[in-house]
Amino acid sequence: MFASINHPMIRFAARPCLAAGLSLVSLLLSGCVAPESKYTQRGIVGADLQERGLTTIRADGVQATAQLPPGISVDDGLSEREAVAIALWNNAAFQENLTKLGLARSDLAQAGMLANPTLSMLFPLGPKQFEFTATAPLEALWLRPKRIAIAEVEAERVAQGLVQSGLDLARDVRVTISDALLARDRENVAAETLKIREQILRIAGNRQRLGDASELETTAARAELARAGDEAGRAQRDHSIARERLSFLLGWPVPAAAAIESTAPTIPTAVPVAALLETKALSARPDLRASELALESAGRKAGLAEKEVFTLSGLIDANAQGKDGFEIGPGIALPLPIFNQNQPNRLRAKAEVERAGWNYLGTRQRIVAEVRDAHAKFEQAAATLVAYETQVLPPFEELERASRRSYELGEVSPWVVQENTRQLLLLQLRRAELRAEVRRAWANLERNVGTRL
Repeated sequence: MFASINHPMIRFAARPCLAAGLSLVSLLLSGCVAPESKYTQRGIVGADLQERGLTTIRADGVQATAQLPPGISVDDGLSEREAVAIALWNNAAFQENLTKLGLARSDLAQAGMLANPTLSMLFPLGPKQFEFTATAPLEALWLRPKRIAIAEVEAERVAQGLVQSGLDLARDVRVTISDALLARDRENVAAETLKIREQILRIAGNRQRLGDASELETTAARAELARAGDEAGRAQRDHSIARERLSFLLGWPVPAAAAIESTAPTIPTAVPVAALLETKALSARPDLRASELALESAGRKAGLAEKEVFTLSGLIDANAQGKDGFEIGPGIALPLPIFNQNQPNRLRAKAEVERAGWNYLGTRQRIVAEVRDAHAKFEQAAATLVAYETQVLPPFEELERASRRSYELGEVSPWVVQENTRQLLLLQLRRAELRAEVRRAWANLERNVGTRL
């Protein structure tokens, strides 16, 4: 039926039709290629975390068992840095958040997709000619790049949010490490106090047998021993709970034989003033960058909603051989936006812009408040620890040493030595609590600034 087409009108109509057809084919082929963005890859999140003083993250997906990251060994003890690396590698909640990159990749691919062309055919029946019409959306020529740009901005926003999640996880690990160290110190002090109470009870028993002490003193020593035993048992359980909490956060079972490294917190000699840290945080915090991107994305969506009012489709219409020969020609289909002018999406886009703007301002205010609060708490904790170690603890240490010397000279009873030693242990426990507060305050300060200081 269509073997030969020699009519001049047919040749004239076929040339623009061929050009239109080639344009549609080019458009369709471009829509088959999925756009890509570096922000949908795990590597960009890992590189950002490394720039902020942390370790990288795994590049693969789900694994059956928890594993240590490459280059990490706990044979010589578990340090804070190693614990953060293990958590970023194995923590299930963080790995779940990383799957948002796959969702962002899917949204980016969806933004680049084109609607399938439509082929309508009318079959010949009686004198009716065979007709067909091919329809393809043409608005994608100018709307597709805008949709892809919006999806790329959203992908970057997701990546920045994941970097913030990594910083939050690192802070939580460092705080949990501090809690575990404090629980261990409490267990050690409770065990030493129990030994001292046992020695005091023996001394009281010996003195009672010699007639130098009453039964009341022995009963009191026995009661103190029972209380010390209860505290020692509770401290041991608390230590075990703290290690289990750390194991859960790391996503990796901390072996019982793995010692958590304990070092005195290093107090910087010159901590930047709060105003400088606020400025640094406003340029470094990934959640603020994510808020900026959300505002940009909302603005782009509002512009897209305005342009989506007009939809245009290209047509190729053809008729089979009739009295005047074969007929084919291009055309367009343009819905008239008389009633539906995309009002709901335009109103929603406007509200999203306003919401994103307020979210950005609120995020800035929250970051400034967090930095100020963390800076003040660190300064207070550091000053308290320095004063305690230089003014409060030394006199009691000297008192304990003096009582031991006096006992060796026979000037005081062992009871006095044991009691002074117990008091010193309690003061050392207080120093451990203050050190834990400094570690927690410093971890919070670095998290709130958005990078290691």
